[in-house]
Amino acid sequence: MKPHSEECVLFCETSGKSLYHLDLPMNFEGIRGYLSPWVLVEPQGNCYLVDPGPAAVAEKLGEEFSRLRLPNPQWILLTHVHLDHAGGVGHLGDIFPEARVWVPPGGDTFLVRPEVLTHASRKTLGPLGEAYGFPRPVREEKIFTTEEALPETMKTVLTPGHAPYHAVFLYRGFPGESLLFTGDAAGMHHASLGTNSRRLPYLRPGTPHKFFFEEYMSSLKIMEALKSTALCYGHCGMSREPSKMLDLHRKQMYLWRDFTTSRLREEGFLWKDMLSCDSSWNYEIFLDSLVEELLREDPLLWQGKAFPQDLAKRERRFLRNSVKGMAECIRRMESESSGEDLFS
Repeated sequence: MKPHSEECVLFCETSGKSLYHLDLPMNFEGIRGYLSPWVLVEPQGNCYLVDPGPAAVAEKLGEEFSRLRLPNPQWILLTHVHLDHAGGVGHLGDIFPEARVWVPPGGDTFLVRPEVLTHASRKTLGPLGEAYGFPRPVREEKIFTTEEALPETMKTVLTPGHAPYHAVFLYRGFPGESLLFTGDAAGMHHASLGTNSRRLPYLRPGTPHKFFFEEYMSSLKIMEALKSTALCYGHCGMSREPSKMLDLHRKQMYLWRDFTTSRLREEGFLWKDMLSCDSSWNYEIFLDSLVEELLREDPLLWQGKAFPQDLAKRERRFLRNSVKGMAECIRRMESESSGEDLFS
């Protein structure tokens, strides 16, 4: 019998397996319907928790497991170690002491010494980074980085780009299903908005300040080849049209790259003597105008009045961060292609 909760988004009568999509709101403007871990439960009590969220919601996550009567997770799976996905994993050691943690190779360093990433994240995110809370270290013996550590039904695939150490998880344990947990490797999709009058979904790039465009695009190709039946996004929902969504996002990313490159060049921010001006007043004003221009140019950024006011403000903040991330990536690539260290 299917569990009686709206959080259960997929259930198989024959196998008894179920998929839950949680919401962990924070006491910060707009952070609701955004921090959304996935929980996959198998009938023998096996349980996977994907991207548990920041330290600030770890206690709330434990309460949700109790409310929904979910078994304690055997595995906590991390697509990457950014605070909004993995910042709470050390705190969960007290709540789920038997859980093992899987993280992409290289990311384990930041679980053992979280202060390194925390400092950089708070510098980038400002008050939101503070609100996410401070991570606790994870014990080394709890951390695994090899694909062989997980059961055969849970395949790990490395997908760098959004972060240097990023992976997606492909679960083939549901009959007739291949569920792909994408983290931030396929953008941010607000499934609850549906589609607009042009039958397009709302889809926003997640390009942080250290973004790697070529690697990201290669990772999109890898995900397309996996032939999944559903994309389980790291933020805000699921799509049953993985091929369409990945294709739309691929075109969106090229649009962002080409448009941003053109505007940077027009305004002189790709010139050698301008490459160190990332904190200058003129450059920040330019980025603000670039946000407005991309809202007009990108047909997938159509939310308009669809969002409540607090969520609209949240999306605008994240969009501004993404625009800056893309611009900085392009300027870095320009520097590297010139053969000179233009940022010194």
